[in-house]
Amino acid sequence: MADLSDKLFRCKVIAPSGTRLDCDVTSVVVPAHDGQLGVMAGHMPIFCQLALGLMKVSQVDPDLPGHTQDHELIIDGGFVMVASNSLTVIAYEVLTLEDLQGDDLEDLQQRLKRSLEEATTSEERMHDHKKIELVERLAAVSS
Repeated sequence: MADLSDKLFRCKVIAPSGTRLDCDVTSVVVPAHDGQLGVMAGHMPIFCQLALGLMKVSQVDPDLPGHTQDHELIIDGGFVMVASNSLTVIAYEVLTLEDLQGDDLEDLQQRLKRSLEEATTSEERMHDHKKIELVERLAAVSS
């Protein structure tokens, strides 16, 4: 495979629980508040608000130079900043495939169902429905 060094940039994802991702990537798509935002090396500086959705990351495979691994994370709000060939996400909540394994998945699904039952506005219900769908979609990929 070809050398990717000129196509790389740094990606860091930070949540209240700590750093969830910190690696070299070739591309990232984030759920911006007004649609999907795709980023590649050399992207112009930008700062924008994030919405609930999937973040897609093409990470450089540390074991196979020149190859990438694709990952998906659920992002629930926050901000993204792109500058100096680096992308930083500060998210209110980040869920990874590791979060959707075994008992953690069951706990998360119960928590989301309670949140849906307690929702008082149509916006809250729509948000909770979308989050449940994203969790189920990502969990299906991991099984």
